[in-house]
Amino acid sequence: MADLRLEVDRFEWASEDRLEVVGRWHGIRGRVFLRPTLDVRGDAGAKRLLALLDHKPWTAQEGEEWIVAFPWSGPQAMGQADLAVGSDLIVTLPEPGSAGVASPPEILVPEPEAGEPEPEPEPDPEPQEPPELQQARAERDTAAGARDAAQEQWRKSQEELEEARAQAGDDLGQARAQAAAADERRKAAEKARDEAVAAADQARSELRTAQSEREFAQQQIQGAERRREEAVGSREEAARELHRASSSRSEAESERDQAVDARRTAESERDELAAKHEEAVAAVETLTAERDALREQRDAARSERDEIREQAKGIPAPAAKGAPPPVVPPAVVRSTAPSRHQGLRVLAAGALVVLVLVIVVLILRSL
Repeated sequence: MADLRLEVDRFEWASEDRLEVVGRWHGIRGRVFLRPTLDVRGDAGAKRLLALLDHKPWTAQEGEEWIVAFPWSGPQAMGQADLAVGSDLIVTLPEPGSAGVASPPEILVPEPEAGEPEPEPEPDPEPQEPPELQQARAERDTAAGARDAAQEQWRKSQEELEEARAQAGDDLGQARAQAAAADERRKAAEKARDEAVAAADQARSELRTAQSEREFAQQQIQGAERRREEAVGSREEAARELHRASSSRSEAESERDQAVDARRTAESERDELAAKHEEAVAAVETLTAERDALREQRDAARSERDEIREQAKGIPAPAAKGAPPPVVPPAVVRSTAPSRHQGLRVLAAGALVVLVLVIVVLILRSL
């Protein structure tokens, strides 16, 4: 990590709730960047900030401009700030509002004290985890590796301390110096251990956050599935309604066709009755004409009858017994026979007219 550095062009508050870092990375060839974190220490204590997602995935190119933003709350003041973009990519930033070169801080590998219980191993990651969850697990593994290295160094320091105590009879001063150095190394290991434990706790917190985000995403997916099923049910109900409407339309069309057939039948019957009516009207007109002719003949017969009666008044009375019968003029005899015939014809014509009128009335009632 000797070549790793960040040339900071700008490190300042872009707004009251936003802190930005702009610079250019060097010595990062072959390195993988994770979601950046900013460890800030000041008068109010230490806190860790997680980068905003505005510049995700924060991949850097050698010597090119690189930007990251962090959320901020409280007064705009801080002490030392360490920027971490991976388990082994950590640099100490200059003071806010100034530019400079950010280099990796001096970090001693910690080692826990003897007898300290090791944290329980985390469960194996599930397949197809989100990038944030993978990053959290990678940081957890890095912290665990640092913890193991710190424990190994602590054991070495204890061995050196024992060796120094064994050689105390030969060179007490040298043993004390070695013991002091071993004690310093132990203190440094404890400090590094504490930092590794804090990093592991942060990794667990980020893991829980990632799990919560995954559960929320699963809930969103389940909600979408429910909405899709409801939409499918609505579509099937609409299809059933359409089928019922089609059936109703088919029934309506069948009833319409039946009504059309009935209307056509009624029209045909009406036309037939109209034709019969016209025939009856024609027959009535014919009979009416014949009746008028018969009436004229009757009137003529009556006139002839009256004339015969007038002529009969002039015929002498019958002769006495044994006298010859009176002579009747031939004209009178001829006129008597036709008058009787004409009366019969008039009666027959009247009966026919009555019959035709009855037929017409029956036809009109049937219409």
